[in-house]
Amino acid sequence: MNREQLTLGELITRLENLIKKDGNDKSVRFDFEYLAPANFASWRGAYEELALGWKESSNDLSVQNLLTMCKNTVGRKFNGYKGGTYTMSKDTPIWIANQGRSGNTALIDVEDMGHVVILHTAWKEY
Repeated sequence: MNREQLTLGELITRLENLIKKDGNDKSVRFDFEYLAPANFASWRGAYEELALGWKESSNDLSVQNLLTMCKNTVGRKFNGYKGGTYTMSKDTPIWIANQGRSGNTALIDVEDMGHVVILHTAWKEY
């Protein structure tokens, strides 16, 4: 398993590879609880970095929908928690946090489990 924090571009590549591999559009979940990715925001820990939010839902996001969301985030401007505008690129690191939150949970890997795709996380010092 990869232990380095993924960037937006790396997540896009991994999701594209999953779709090319089997064409199946599986659900995507995090490796904790039964939480699904929700949306992107500026990360409160460092406004120029991304936060991928989570939600409790029976309607998980699909791999294709997450890929589209990622591609639409490249070049997009986000407002920082206390102000400022920040443009995200393929080199932007991804943290796991809902808008207005920080914490030290980083996205580190994507794994196809057969019936679902898991986004793996780990604690990381900023």
